[in-house]
Amino acid sequence: MTAESCKKKTTPLVTTANVTEITSTSAKSGGNVTDDGNAAVTERGVCWSTTQNPTTSSNKTSDGSGVGTFTSNLTGLTSNTTYYVRAYATNSEGTAYGNELSFTTQCQLPSATTNAASDVTGSSATLNGTVNASGSSTTVTFEYGLTTSYGSSVTATQSPLTGSSNTVVSAAITGLTPGTTYHYRVKAVNCGGTVNGTDQTFTTSCPSATATTNAASGVGNTTATLNGTVNAKGTTATVTFEYGLTTSYGSTVTATPSPVTGSSNTDVSASVTGLTPGTTYHFRVKAVNCGGTVNGSDQTFTTSCPSATATTNPATGVTYTTATLNGTVNANGSSTTVTFEYGLTTAYGSTVTATQSPVTGSSNTAVSASITELIPGATYHYRVKAVNCGGTITGTDRQFTTPEAKSSLHHTGIIQTNVDLNTRKTLGQITINPSVSGKVIVSFDGVCFSSPGDRIVLAASNTTNWVSNDGNVHFEAFDSDLNTNAFSHTRVYDVTPGSHTFYAVGQNYVETDGDGLASIYGSLTVQFIPSTSGSIVGFSGIIRPNVNVTSTTTVGSVTINPSVPGKAIVKFDGVCVSSPGDRIILAASNTSSWYANDGSVSVEVPNSDIDRKSFCHTRVYDVSPGSNTFNAVVQNS
Repeated sequence: MTAESCKKKTTPLVTTANVTEITSTSAKSGGNVTDDGNAAVTERGVCWSTTQNPTTSSNKTSDGSGVGTFTSNLTGLTSNTTYYVRAYATNSEGTAYGNELSFTTQCQLPSATTNAASDVTGSSATLNGTVNASGSSTTVTFEYGLTTSYGSSVTATQSPLTGSSNTVVSAAITGLTPGTTYHYRVKAVNCGGTVNGTDQTFTTSCPSATATTNAASGVGNTTATLNGTVNAKGTTATVTFEYGLTTSYGSTVTATPSPVTGSSNTDVSASVTGLTPGTTYHFRVKAVNCGGTVNGSDQTFTTSCPSATATTNPATGVTYTTATLNGTVNANGSSTTVTFEYGLTTAYGSTVTATQSPVTGSSNTAVSASITELIPGATYHYRVKAVNCGGTITGTDRQFTTPEAKSSLHHTGIIQTNVDLNTRKTLGQITINPSVSGKVIVSFDGVCFSSPGDRIVLAASNTTNWVSNDGNVHFEAFDSDLNTNAFSHTRVYDVTPGSHTFYAVGQNYVETDGDGLASIYGSLTVQFIPSTSGSIVGFSGIIRPNVNVTSTTTVGSVTINPSVPGKAIVKFDGVCVSSPGDRIILAASNTSSWYANDGSVSVEVPNSDIDRKSFCHTRVYDVSPGSNTFNAVVQNS
């Protein structure tokens, strides 16, 4: 026998470790066997119960043998429950327990699934879902409303739930609006918190309304009342009228009353304004509820239309070719097109739209129109004309007379003694201010005394910046051993209303042995002919160098086309440069077959020791309507 075997055996000594890692269904504890009581510890662990002083006959763990510390895992616990736990150790003498501790498990969240709604009608539905309480008492409700903000709540029939299995839940709701989409979800609340199912929707059923378009009433120039009958079929129906110039309508007005409720026929109407007089309008009633849109049949009405009034007023701003026609028009509420008729008789023949057209409203409106291209010195008839849906109204006839546009003749004498023409000089000028467009005939003629050997260029021009030695714009008066030359130069220009200046110009073109000084005695003549006068002015510049004139030759021509009989003044002037000894005949003629030695139709320019000579020849002919051609003809006699 040993000393050890003589020790007395007792139950072990054990302490309980703190409880940690607590969840809704598990926790961790353990203990420490500090003395085996002189007998081997064959089992150790913890035991627990919902009542105090748990034993190994309660729930327990087995965590090895022997002395020392050990760890125990407690599982299968119920959420949100208070448990008592203590460590134990067993040897041959029995089981010993450590100190008792208590803890409470956490609470597990429930699960919640929103299911499809059922039994949906126009005003009621059943909301459905599935909830697992996860072992805790769980309150179940349904939230519902027109948006995901919900706003209403109903308790599920099966609430509250317990246990840990999936449970089908539901709730019936009433008082819903037909044809309306509702959002809803199931909601589960327990000690672990709140869980919401996903959002679902359902739409209550809805019957369509009925709509009948009735005849319009109270139809005036610009107003009418649209009528109809609507049955909302137990829903709320918004009622409008569509109207416009076609069955596309385009305008909408809300009916009175609107919205319409209930299940009986309700008369509805709407007043419309701002209509156009004398116009046919289409319209129909329109009812919109949760069941959709229903349109009544198309109907029409035509607004009435009074005629406009029109007064012709005196014309103003009358000039040679322009005037302003005036009047007063009252559209009497209808859009009115306003024109003026005018012409040389009361048949008029021309029309111009008034600046203010179209005229609207119901007040007197001053109207006017500017007209142009009138004939000077003519009497015109005119009247205002107003056209609207009520018909055509014309004002009384009135007259005005344009001032007569007359030709004008301007003349200035030119005396220039010993003027230095070595540079370009202006010898005279005339300024005119025509009020209308037309033609200007500018003539510069006279006699030039110059130094032998100078070649003086003299021209009628519309500019002081002219080109010497250009036959189209000037006349040359050359001087060799004879220092006296008669000259004539004519030009034609188009002019517009306003100021125009024309010039007599000169320059020494070639200086041989002369000094460039000259004395000019003559005149500058400007004749203005209005374009509206009926006169015709034709012009052709002539440059014919080295032309063979041994037989009759036409060197230029002008054709006119008068519409009435009259007189034609034909002028041919310029300078002739020829061979010494020739005798050149130059003439303005109405034919190319002329007699060269007939002084009545020609001017003779004999040439002996002089090879440059100015000339001018003018003839007057009777002309008839149609084409008339006049010629510049030349022959060496």
